[in-house]
Amino acid sequence: MDNVRVTAQSLSDSPWLRPIVRPVTTGQLIMLPHAGGSAYAYRDWASILPAEFALSAVEYPGYGSRISEEPIDDPAVMITELAGLLAEVRAQLDGRLLILGGHSLGAMLAYEVALVLQAAGRPVDALLLSGSVPAHQGHLVPDLSVLSDAALAAALGADGDIPAAVLDDADARSFYLPLVRRGLAFARRTSAVAAASSAGRERVHAPVVVLGGTADLRCPASALGSWADVVDGPLEIALLPGGHFFHRGQLGEVGRLLTGLITRVGG
Repeated sequence: MDNVRVTAQSLSDSPWLRPIVRPVTTGQLIMLPHAGGSAYAYRDWASILPAEFALSAVEYPGYGSRISEEPIDDPAVMITELAGLLAEVRAQLDGRLLILGGHSLGAMLAYEVALVLQAAGRPVDALLLSGSVPAHQGHLVPDLSVLSDAALAAALGADGDIPAAVLDDADARSFYLPLVRRGLAFARRTSAVAAASSAGRERVHAPVVVLGGTADLRCPASALGSWADVVDGPLEIALLPGGHFFHRGQLGEVGRLLTGLITRVGG
């Protein structure tokens, strides 16, 4: 597709990509953060990957190390930028494995980007999607972006999104709440854009592992089956104990599932 833009910029210089561990040997996992999150969210994932696999995380404009930049508010622009980045990664891997993943908003975006890359003839080898429904099914999950500051802070604290000690600090709360609210509103717009174009769309033709938390109130386990409607390939749905950020306490099990996915697509 024409909207996959591959730049000449070296990936090592790209503000979009934060390498977390080791050079690429057999393949690379690239993870997209949740709403309001940054690449730092995946700092502990290095320990769960096979030794020969590289790990990088995306840094969205306006978050993390790019906090001073203007955020992207248009989902179509975000998906185009990410597709360009991943197309360049795909080319530089030179046949080695590329697995794309994300949590919550990151999972929505990962799937949408995978569709664009597939249409452009540069498909990812597999997807790891966590704590989310497909973007066009966003109506199945609650819209936290419309909550009052007090209610949003309570929800974030209950989910472990932001530590209680941070939420109890007025200055920290005034910094983080707008960031998260902006990310949540962006996720809602992403859902609306995907829903408007969902009729007759291609499915992703790749193995997909979907992870969910048994006590996740933001993305109930009962909604995860909706991924079967948009995946044309082996689909595994795994439920792990915990709420929306269940993976933080289940990294060992996430690693087992991820290693199994790498083994399947690596032959």
